[in-house]
Amino acid sequence: MEYCTLEEFKQYQDINISDDDTLIENIISRAVSIIDKKLGYNLAVKEYTKRIDGWKNTIFLENMPKTVVSIKDTSWNEYEVDFIDGYIVYLEGKTPVGEKNIIITYTKGYESVPDDLKQVFLDFVRQLYLKQKSWDDKDISKKDIDWISITYTNDSEKQKRFNEVLQRYKSFSFFK
Repeated sequence: MEYCTLEEFKQYQDINISDDDTLIENIISRAVSIIDKKLGYNLAVKEYTKRIDGWKNTIFLENMPKTVVSIKDTSWNEYEVDFIDGYIVYLEGKTPVGEKNIIITYTKGYESVPDDLKQVFLDFVRQLYLKQKSWDDKDISKKDIDWISITYTNDSEKQKRFNEVLQRYKSFSFFK
């Protein structure tokens, strides 16, 4: 999944020429790779299968499933479940006890990039683009012109916001 298109970035940066299109496309591609690595996955909807140990009647998949497709044990018995807020609750009681005997098939991801992630992605691409073009203004923190004062966000604030938004979408799970 691309987190923004060339056209979206050019509109965001108010770029009206095509001189840097190849450079921008390469930067977008590099930024997608960096973010996917930080998240641990690409945000596009994809089906996954996991094998887990069975020993309780609930399984918790935090920040992971979009939908649960099926849950089976190693004997291929299928179980009815109630899927609420990331919890998979077996309606028939406890899961069958055993090691890696529960097979969960689920989908994870987004049809489109969430707005907050798109915004930090555009900012990230902008930062990479400006550094590539040697327009790095990271040393400027404030500019006063007559009665107008402009305060720039410093790199540590940008990094903090970037990390906060990415944390919401990071891939992690634990099973109870």
